[in-house]
Amino acid sequence: MRKNSARHIHKKSVFIFVLTMLFAAAFSLQGCGQRTTKISIGTAGVGGNYYSFGRAYAQVLMQDIKDTDVQARVTTGSGANLRMLTSQEAGLDLAIVQSDLLAQSTVSKGPASDNTPGVKAIAGMYIEAVQIVVRRDSGIETVSDLRGKLISVGEAESGTESDALMILRASGLGDSMYTMRNLNYGASVQALAEGKIDAFFCTMGVPMTAIATTAKKVPLNLVSLSDKEVDKVTAMQPWYVPCTIPAGTYNGMDRDVHTIGVKAVLVASGSLSEDLIKRITGSLFDHADELQYSVTVNYKPDPAEAVKDLPIPLHDGAKAWYREKGIEVPNQ
Repeated sequence: MRKNSARHIHKKSVFIFVLTMLFAAAFSLQGCGQRTTKISIGTAGVGGNYYSFGRAYAQVLMQDIKDTDVQARVTTGSGANLRMLTSQEAGLDLAIVQSDLLAQSTVSKGPASDNTPGVKAIAGMYIEAVQIVVRRDSGIETVSDLRGKLISVGEAESGTESDALMILRASGLGDSMYTMRNLNYGASVQALAEGKIDAFFCTMGVPMTAIATTAKKVPLNLVSLSDKEVDKVTAMQPWYVPCTIPAGTYNGMDRDVHTIGVKAVLVASGSLSEDLIKRITGSLFDHADELQYSVTVNYKPDPAEAVKDLPIPLHDGAKAWYREKGIEVPNQ
């Protein structure tokens, strides 16, 4: 009996040992496929270039940096991205933010030293045009014609909202002179097509897909800013630049539209390591052709231009990448 019992115990022990080793091996194999570094990119609403670019860039980064899990997060836009990037609870690591909002924010007001915590720039990417869209049968030809109208100015905390309010006030339209709605891009286009609003603002690289699609079904116009309005807005905020949307950009658009534009800037948390940001910066330029397919704008990034006219200092990792490429980094 004792021999049988001993044999039984021995077999049981061997079985447990083998089972334990199998579990350990399985766990080890599973661990090999796990990505240890998580990165979150703040974009904007679905349907915009920020969101499309963010999703494509996330895939590029996971190809280039094998141990990373990169996710593009839907937000309400530049203002929200900046707030979330500086909040420990929000958990953003990278974000796309309009240059004017960066300039207005507190992150640009501190000492511009390499050791300044908070938000740092990686690259200026492309110019976005402020587009004011109306139905062709609306009778709205100028910004002043928006008096008494129902207008969508984009989502709350978005760069579009900031730009819209700046233009309206520069044109002499106080907040009480129109009715404001905070609709996202998709809802704005749909509401205009259905006649539920009179106009909407959209700050985005041209052409915007939703506008282009709708313009084939519903006759639309874009409202130009006068020279005086452009001069006034650019004087109030030097990060705005005069911008022309060429005739033919959208169906039925038979003349150039004059407006203002801002630069879309890729930014990062200052807490991310120099080595990681150096690799992230390289991916931005190495995969320009792939990223072009994700956006409607002409995305042809030039490293020498990407470091110019930034309202906040570059991250040390970005500086290292540019210097290796022979690009002169501005003193900030």
